[in-house]
Amino acid sequence: MPFASPTRAPEGQQTEGHGASRGVVTHLRQVNQPRRGGRRLLPPLRGSGFLTDRFPQLALWALVLCPSGAVLSGCGSPNVASVEVRKQNQAIRDEVETLKRAREADAATIRSLQSQIGSVPTLSHERLAKLFTTHGLTLGRLTGGADLDRNKPGDEGIKVYAQPTDDAGEAIKAAGSFTVEAFDLAADPPTVGKWQFDLDAARKAWNGVALSRQYVLTCPWQQQGPPKHPDVTVKVTFRDELTGREYSEQRVVKVRLPEPASTAPTAAPPTAESR
Repeated sequence: MPFASPTRAPEGQQTEGHGASRGVVTHLRQVNQPRRGGRRLLPPLRGSGFLTDRFPQLALWALVLCPSGAVLSGCGSPNVASVEVRKQNQAIRDEVETLKRAREADAATIRSLQSQIGSVPTLSHERLAKLFTTHGLTLGRLTGGADLDRNKPGDEGIKVYAQPTDDAGEAIKAAGSFTVEAFDLAADPPTVGKWQFDLDAARKAWNGVALSRQYVLTCPWQQQGPPKHPDVTVKVTFRDELTGREYSEQRVVKVRLPEPASTAPTAAPPTAESR
């Protein structure tokens, strides 16, 4: 059988094949190299030099897309522990924001309530029941006309003896303010006067000497002068500073009116007969 003469391969194919054969030989030589420290050195992957030599940008993109921590575990596989920590941090931040909004809303509510009822809040009924607080108001028997000027006839005003009382009807020294009104119901107009005693004025009017435990409120006649009739209706209103409650009591009292100026009879002129 005749022997066929070998044909020359194209230059590109011959170079590629020659390079591949050379790569196989190099790989075998590296496998057969002696061990170092009892361990055999692993040869590089087949064809790796071929890829890095011809595509140098491929290695650069691999480092950019797959960080060093993800290369060992595989690019694209997330760390379960890191994901869980991120979720917990996000949950904590959301909870903090929610608490901040709730605190701001509570502060706004408190400011609104303080502007409506003032700085002293009203106590609940349960707490008030445990305290000695005002439950009523009584007027002393000495309430009536007052002779404020001994040099003038009649009364120059009225005096009110007021006693705040507790739930047992006993007089107590309760802080508060008073309003005193006097009326002459037989006159027109009937108003005789109105007197206000704030917290400080009422405190100064307290009389706690001996057996007397009451407020003594002195009310001199005002611009309209004394009443026209001796029977005067006195109404007293007490506003408790602690509870904000108001208690009223009224009574008809007697006042002494100034005596009318006496007019001396004029003498008749003498007549001709008397002369």
